[in-house]
Amino acid sequence: MPTSTKQHSFQDFLSYFPIAELPCTLQYNDLHSYTKSNDPLPDSLLVHYLFPYLDFEVDEFTEFLPCFQIQYRENCFQLVFWSGRLMHYSFYLITFDPSGNFVAMTEIAGFYSEQSEVFQKMAHINEDSEIYIVETNLSNDEHKIVTDQTKKWMLNILPDGQIQKMEIEV
Repeated sequence: MPTSTKQHSFQDFLSYFPIAELPCTLQYNDLHSYTKSNDPLPDSLLVHYLFPYLDFEVDEFTEFLPCFQIQYRENCFQLVFWSGRLMHYSFYLITFDPSGNFVAMTEIAGFYSEQSEVFQKMAHINEDSEIYIVETNLSNDEHKIVTDQTKKWMLNILPDGQIQKMEIEV
């Protein structure tokens, strides 16, 4: 992805993320609704506000789309964006402090494969800074969820923007 020398402010970056109506559920096929209403982020914003914090390599096939903003607290911004890579399509939650400094990031929903396994991850976001995530292995039968191959987490967005992850026993 090309880099750009034009600089934008954090407010410019935030303007690409409309405020979400909560509660909402997010799954891999929700991308279509965001492509209809949201504009892509300019390269200069990607380079400054996303690329330094990603835990994967960006190549010429990697795509990004801003999705929405969650407003729970005045002391941190919580944004959700989508990233598409080869066999890995994900929604990420990223948090920033009020000055636009990165705080934390985690994958919350998507569809991906690892070796011969195929996984789907869904997230439910409520009004209390809690995100419930369910991940299941679809490799055997994608029409049936097998509970012993299902993982559940709860994410809590702390007042400082840190993301606390707790596994829930199935």
